[in-house]
Amino acid sequence: MSDISFRQLDQRLQETHTSTLIMYNQMGEQQQMEQRTRTNNITMLISSVVMIVIGTTFDFNGMPSDYIQIALSGISLMVMIWAYFQDSQRAMLSMASISTAFALYNLVGAPFIEGRIDTSNIVIGALQVIATLFYIRQANTYQKLKNSIKADIDQTLYDAVRHALQTQRPNNSNQLLELQELTQTITVWLRPDGVVMLLQREQRLYFDVHHSFKLVADGNDKGGDKLTVRASIINQTRRCLISRHGWLRYTRFMT
Repeated sequence: MSDISFRQLDQRLQETHTSTLIMYNQMGEQQQMEQRTRTNNITMLISSVVMIVIGTTFDFNGMPSDYIQIALSGISLMVMIWAYFQDSQRAMLSMASISTAFALYNLVGAPFIEGRIDTSNIVIGALQVIATLFYIRQANTYQKLKNSIKADIDQTLYDAVRHALQTQRPNNSNQLLELQELTQTITVWLRPDGVVMLLQREQRLYFDVHHSFKLVADGNDKGGDKLTVRASIINQTRRCLISRHGWLRYTRFMT
């Protein structure tokens, strides 16, 4: 995308009401939750397969508890496969139901069957209760975000900005810089009217309507092509690496 295209996007953003940008941020948060849900879904699916393999081969003693654990893992596998093709809220509630089932087994079923209370069952059961509450809370948050976004919102500008930040790298003809976090790249578009950020791995686009974005050098400068900064991004402080050219661009932008 050329510099002219970025200027066109900037002009469109200047003409966009703040309330719309806030809804765009809610869309970004919603998409981030969808990405995390898919990841959690796949993780639970793989865990179910592993538990079935372990339960039927390496740790099978023919006890009732063994059959119950294999059955629960099988049910979990089927539910996770089904949930993968559902919307995020249903997937979250499906994961909550699986966590609830395993929590009940560890806190009630296992002590009843074995005739004793095992500390490991209590700890695992408590963690699964926490997981259940987490997924239920996430599902409620997702629904609230979904309800707060107007159905008739114009998403073309959102998609255009997202595409631009996904496909373009910083150069002399734009006002982009890149922050290298441990697990992802954060592309930042330096706009006087409000910085725009794309968190690549989290798949989240964020319009800084509150002008909270800030970079601060982290520790002494040890030289090299990059330096470490503390970046204020979406109510969090993240430790990132930035190129010398990117840091110079940022300092010029701030003066």
